Amino acid sequence: LSPGGGASPLMLSCGDDGRVLLHDPRDAAAGCLRSFDGHTAAAYCAASASSTTWATGGFDRRALIWDSRCHRPAPVQGLPSRQHVYAVAPLGASCGSLADGAGLAVGHGDGAISVWDLRRGAPGPLR
Repeated sequence: LSPGGGASPLMLSCGDDGRVLLHDPRDAAAGCLRSFDGHTAAAYCAASASSTTWATGGFDRRALIWDSRCHRPAPVQGLPSRQHVYAVAPLGASCGSLADGAGLAVGHGDGAISVWDLRRGAPGPLR
C-alpha cells in the first residue's frame, strides 16, 4: 500500500485471530501502526486495490473491503462467500468494463473464482 500515492509503502498482515495489521516495513521497531477488526475467523489473504483501499479474505467465508481513510477500524464492505476465501485480487480497467479499483476477484476453497463489481454494493458476484 502507498497511502496518498506517496513513496511510503506499507504492508498488511493477516492473522489467525481475524485481525488485519498495518505495518511500515522500513521501521520494524515501530510494530503495528494500526489494527483492523472485521473477520470472525482467521484472516488468510490480503491485496491492495488502491493506495488507500485493500481487500482481505478469511475462513469466515467473507472477503472484506477496507479503506484507510475511514477513522473506524472496520470494513467498509463485506462480500459473502459459500466457501473459505483463499485469495483476493483487484481487477481494473484492463479486465473489461470495470474502472480501476472497482473490481475484485475472490478465490474460494472449492476452487471457484467469483468477480465482484465493488461499485454495485454487494448484491452478488458478476460471475
